[in-house]
Amino acid sequence: MLAERAEKQALEDFGKSSRYVERQQQQLSELMLYKQEYHQSLQQQGRAGVSAGRLRQLQLFLAKLDVAIEQQQEVVKQANLQREQAQRYWLSRRGRTQAFNKVTERYLLEERQSESRQEQKAIDEMAQRRRSD
Repeated sequence: MLAERAEKQALEDFGKSSRYVERQQQQLSELMLYKQEYHQSLQQQGRAGVSAGRLRQLQLFLAKLDVAIEQQQEVVKQANLQREQAQRYWLSRRGRTQAFNKVTERYLLEERQSESRQEQKAIDEMAQRRRSD
């Protein structure tokens, strides 16, 4: 059925969005961990007595890491928004499929009941004819 195919595609899209969010979140975690490790290294080198030029290079690199982290946080935020949108769309498709299925089931039930009534009517008519004969 067309509605079921649309629901399946929406579910696949939602799954892809979820996996994308996970990958982007993992990248953000790695950047933050790298920054933490690099910051610790900077502190150790600062205590050990490093040149001002080298210290400045390390600080600039940390600033670049901060920018990269901010950018990755924005990527994660946008990915989450897309995932939420994909989830809402999938849920709407699922609701539509369920509604179609209920209508179909109700139609089939009414059809079976109608057939049963017709069969019963035919049986009753045959029984009445036999009694009159």
